[in-house]
Order: sequence, then C-alpha cells, then structure tokens
Amino acid sequence: MITWIASFPRSGNTLLRLILNRVFDVGTSTIYSDDIQVAELGNAVEIVGHTRRTTDADTFVNEMRNSRQMCFIKTHAPPSDDAPAIYVVRDGRSAVVSYAHYTRALGWAAADIENILTGTAFGGMWSTHVYCWKPLTRPNTLVVRYEKLAAADPETIAAIGAFIEREPVAAFDVSFDALQRVAPKFFRRGSDEANIAELEANFPALFRLYNAPFMTMMGYAMPPLPDFEFALREEVRKIVQKKAALETKATSNALTAVQNFRVHGALVAALAQDASKLVGRANPALREFGPFLPASATEADTA
Repeated sequence: MITWIASFPRSGNTLLRLILNRVFDVGTSTIYSDDIQVAELGNAVEIVGHTRRTTDADTFVNEMRNSRQMCFIKTHAPPSDDAPAIYVVRDGRSAVVSYAHYTRALGWAAADIENILTGTAFGGMWSTHVYCWKPLTRPNTLVVRYEKLAAADPETIAAIGAFIEREPVAAFDVSFDALQRVAPKFFRRGSDEANIAELEANFPALFRLYNAPFMTMMGYAMPPLPDFEFALREEVRKIVQKKAALETKATSNALTAVQNFRVHGALVAALAQDASKLVGRANPALREFGPFLPASATEADTA
C-alpha cells in the first residue's frame, strides 16, 4: 500500500518527511534517485528518515502497490493512481523563489524564476500541479500547509497522525536552524515573507497571470496589482531582454571558441612545418652516420 507525499518542488515535502520520521517513527522513500536524495540532503538524510530502495523506481512503486506494508513515497509528479496522499501546499510565490535559489545552490542546471513561472522547468507550473492533484476534492487526501509544518502546529501534526493512523512517539524536536547547520544548501532560509517579497519585486504580474485563481482556491489570496497590464508588459520585456542578452553572450562565446580553434589550428600547422624542416635537415646527418646506427632507425628516420 502506498501513501503519496505529494507537492510542488520546494513546498515542504521534505519537512513533512522529517515530521513523519521524528514524530511518528515512519521512514519514507522517493520515486527519484537515492543518489540525488543524498546529494540534496547530505548529512540530513538520516534526520529526514530517507529509506533507500533496492529496485528501480517503477518496480518499487508496483511492488508497494501490491504490498500489505504501508509505504510513504515522495513525489512531485502528477497523480498516477488513487492511492491515499498527503498533499503539502505552500504559497506559490514562495515555492517558486525557493526553487530557483535551490537549483543554483546545488550547482545544477539553474531554473530561472521566469522558467518556473511559465512551466518550462522540472515540476511544471505551480497552478498546474494543484490542478492535477485537485487536493481539496481528491478522495483520501489530506492537505497540509507548509507554514503550519514549519511551526510544528499541534493541530496539523494531530491531523497527520489521524490520517496515517499512528500515534506520536515523540515531539517534533528539530529546529530550522539545526537543519540549516546540517544541510545549508537545502534548508536555505525557510522564510515565506522574504521569498514572497522577492517575487513581488520581480514578476508579480506574470505570477498572477498563471496562478491567481488557484492561489485563491488554496487559501493564498493575493492583493490586486495596480495597472496589471502595464506591469505584465514590463515583465515580459525584461524577460525578452534577458534572453536576448544570453543569446548574444552565447553567440560571442561560440565565435571566441571558433577563433581559438583557428588560432590553435594555425599554430599546429606552423609547428608541423617547423618539424618538417627539422626532419629535412636531420636526414643528411642520419645518412652520414648511417653505418653507426641500427638499420631500422636509419630507414625509419630517413624514409
């Protein structure tokens, strides 16, 4: 049996896994690579309660579907069945900004905020994820909020226990500061306020364009944006300018590489000519000393 731990990236999925481990003594797995989990979490792997798989993800999921043992599995993907799920939701503005910083911190292919907003990064759009899971109406689905998990809200923890039919075995005893000390790249700052301020300063109109109805539906209603159309045009212009600058830089780098290749090729040609001249000058000397050299060397060097 499977219970999914579902969320848009950087919405509190790992925080929920940590609570399941520390409060309910429940380990969790993931549909993603175990090596990626170790790379992400570092020394926090044990605290989170990550359980390694012994098979590939598809085989593992199929085995767990048919098992009597309850297995809790992390996913950022759309739902693939009607198994029970705990859906973690976070203010989309905060999740998007956190996701962008996260990819840069780990040195992976960075997902710019605008790419996350428009759904071209891994995970798709925040609103699309909510739409696919339909957590408020999906059967056997418990919705928990990031901000409640971060505050170790007693009612939220009690709701989790009731949903998984487990009694707490310990209080939640891990602070964000402690997590940050163990895995600073993964647990960056945990501040919704700072993340929201960053998004509102850069792409407030674009975010509202794609996400406003779903934000309201999930309880994160946003204030209206004065002169929305003007703000949207400015944000699109900023994105176009950035893309153009990146393309110009890429073209410049490519031309530099071609030029370097040509210079390198010219140097190689010049060295080859010099080597040929040296061999030409060496041939008479080799013939002069031929009687004193092994036959193979004379033949090879004067051929």
